[in-house]
Amino acid sequence: MASASLPYDRVSARIALVEQHIRLENEHDLEGVLRTFGATARYDDEAWGEHYEGGDGVRGFYEQLMKALPDLEIEVQHRHVTRQRFWWKS
Repeated sequence: MASASLPYDRVSARIALVEQHIRLENEHDLEGVLRTFGATARYDDEAWGEHYEGGDGVRGFYEQLMKALPDLEIEVQHRHVTRQRFWWKS
């Protein structure tokens, strides 16, 4: 499926949101992390084939993650940004 190109200000806003999300994950701020998902929260863990939908589903995922890995710290090594989409690799 093709995606439309986003205006630069929207790309900048999305990058800022992802960076905020990573910072909040590193702080283990569950409520802050959940706020970055908005009203249609969804987390896809493709590596395990698991999908979490809605605020309760995403909350459950992050509660388990933060409990299992209390010292988790994400360090972004590379960032690929285009006007169509962007990826972070840690």
